[in-house]
Order: sequence, then C-alpha cells, then structure tokens
Amino acid sequence: MHELEKALSEIGLSWDDVWALSLDRRAGTLVVVAADGRKLVGRLGTAPRPPARRPRKPGQS
Repeated sequence: MHELEKALSEIGLSWDDVWALSLDRRAGTLVVVAADGRKLVGRLGTAPRPPARRPRKPGQS
C-alpha cells in the first residue's frame, strides 16, 4: 500500500484524487482515473534494477 501511495504522489495525485484504480499484475499495468477525468496508465516494474553481482572466484579479493 505504501508503494502505491508513493507512486501516486510521484505523478502528483493523492488518494483523494483517485476515482478508479485498476491493477493487472499479469499484464504489468496500472490504470488510475483521477476525479478530474484524467486517465493515467503505467507499467509495473519498470524501475531500473541494480546490476547483478558476479560471484568472486576463489583467491580474488
């Protein structure tokens, strides 16, 4: 829930501004309809991921 509130604030909305909300995990989409009629569509999991760590070979420091 906290992550959703953070995402809403990043697009300039609060819970008071949300009229409808739809989340489709399989498709990876989030649709928010604001009280003023704006429709905002976003993709889930599009934040950059940190690079994967490679395991060290024995003897490396």
